[in-house]
Amino acid sequence: DVNKQEIKRRFAIAHQAFQQHKRLIYRNKNLSWQVRCDIFNTLIMSKLLYGFESWTFPTVQSRLQIHNGVMRLYKRLLGAPHDAHLSDLDILVQTNMPDPTELLRRARLRYFGTLHNCRSHAHWGLLQEDTAWLDLVRDDLQWLWHQVGDSARLADPAQHFMQWRDILVHHGVYWKKLIRRGIQHACLQRKKEFYAIDLHSRIGQIGRAHV
Repeated sequence: DVNKQEIKRRFAIAHQAFQQHKRLIYRNKNLSWQVRCDIFNTLIMSKLLYGFESWTFPTVQSRLQIHNGVMRLYKRLLGAPHDAHLSDLDILVQTNMPDPTELLRRARLRYFGTLHNCRSHAHWGLLQEDTAWLDLVRDDLQWLWHQVGDSARLADPAQHFMQWRDILVHHGVYWKKLIRRGIQHACLQRKKEFYAIDLHSRIGQIGRAHV
């Protein structure tokens, strides 16, 4: 499986790059958490995900490989012990990072914007034949609409794609801003869900203690 080997190679490079700067950057308490995350995204994640915007990851194995690999990198960024029992939700909330699916959505949506900026120079004929990739992009657009549609006053892209196309073609900076807002909203919603679950769990524990 070519995909499996390439994914494995990418993660090996990412872990090597992380190790190289671990003490200087990622364990440096003099740097704020946000600065460390920004550097991590620039030095590690951008290289890891390069080119993945055009991949479809058709097998469950490849998708799971990406998911588990990203979560391991996030866990290293946190500095958590290797045997620490942290759920994926714990790690995502503590790092305030996008989940692996959202990372791929962001990459595809940015690439979709770049293709529209290329206009007639993009290979639209070939892209139209890649139905698996187009299906992913349609799902990404629906995801983005659910994240920012109300605040941005955007209609359902499945029914009103020309409104979205106008942004893609004529407002590239705004398109990138929408994607950033979509990721931020998803992270905030995840935090709200996490703390709501935690609150209900604590209330349940108190209730049981007083029975």
